[in-house]
Amino acid sequence: MSSAACVRPARWAVLRSLRELTRLAVTALVLAVGLGGGHGLSGPRRAAARRGGR
Repeated sequence: MSSAACVRPARWAVLRSLRELTRLAVTALVLAVGLGGGHGLSGPRRAAARRGGR
């Protein structure tokens, strides 16, 4: 078996792992924003800016 043949399955395993990690990261981000993690982005500072405050 050539060295290229050994590398090919390992490459697919790495790509599969990266795809799974990406899916988990996106899921965590969606859950964080959905559970109020994004609330800090539009919190008191934005409200104060609309009122003319700081």
